[in-house]
Amino acid sequence: MGEFVYGGEHARDENLIVVNVKHGIGSGILVNGRLFQGDGGGAGEIGHVVVQENGELCRCGKRGCLETVSSLRAALKQMKCNSIDEAQAAFSSGDKRAMEVVETAAHYLGISLANLIGTLNIHKIVLTGDMTRFGAKWLEAVNASMRNAALTRLSENTKLELGALDYRACILGASAYLLLDDYLLLFQQENQP
Repeated sequence: MGEFVYGGEHARDENLIVVNVKHGIGSGILVNGRLFQGDGGGAGEIGHVVVQENGELCRCGKRGCLETVSSLRAALKQMKCNSIDEAQAAFSSGDKRAMEVVETAAHYLGISLANLIGTLNIHKIVLTGDMTRFGAKWLEAVNASMRNAALTRLSENTKLELGALDYRACILGASAYLLLDDYLLLFQQENQP
């Protein structure tokens, strides 16, 4: 929501997917400018969609979830790094293992985005979160994987970009949610003199 309202040029009735890739992975899906939550409120929980059959055990109890290969937590574990700064430095210096881990993370994220495109046919996807610190190379790898896995006629007009809000996205998203859903009514007192 924060990226939709504060992060760039978006029409009020635009369709948009914002994917946040941090220690976990989740997405916000906006349809006609409104947050789509699904029947149970869990729409966009892509981090726990299985992408590797019999893969690594996820914190949710399943094996091979997207989070086990594409999240910052997974990347740090596979690189044997203690922080994003350490991992980013290894990646930037051309460390072979770091490059492979980031490429694999991007590959599986791209496949998951292709599935979202095939399901929702939304043409604008914004990526946010700590993994975006791997920059243009990571974004290019995600984009290549997404385009390779998606049906061309659905993905050819899809724009994939990095978010503009960094760490502010969460708090701005909360305020945007209130603004978009006209929650101003909650703050009015009923029996004013």
